[in-house]
Amino acid sequence: MSSFTVEREASCLEPIAPFEETRVIKWNNGTSSTFTYLATVSSLPGLDVVTKTGTITGGEFKGSGAQSTQVGPALNLLDCFSVEGIQKQSALGTFAII
Repeated sequence: MSSFTVEREASCLEPIAPFEETRVIKWNNGTSSTFTYLATVSSLPGLDVVTKTGTITGGEFKGSGAQSTQVGPALNLLDCFSVEGIQKQSALGTFAII
């Protein structure tokens, strides 16, 4: 398992329903993995939790299951009404090959 900090683009129009994505993960040994997953977003009091569960579909660890969880402070939805809106969100995350 590894842990990381992520700063990602965010907006007031992000999907609430689960959605599919694919990401390429670059490992520190020069290899990479393609992670195809279903992402779900849960909002708890004060926190947003993004869970990504799927499979490594290419490269290192191909065929293995994987899961990533990112937890960050909930976005202030009143910021959606400001000129700047919501543009970024920071979160702490974990990633595991399962």
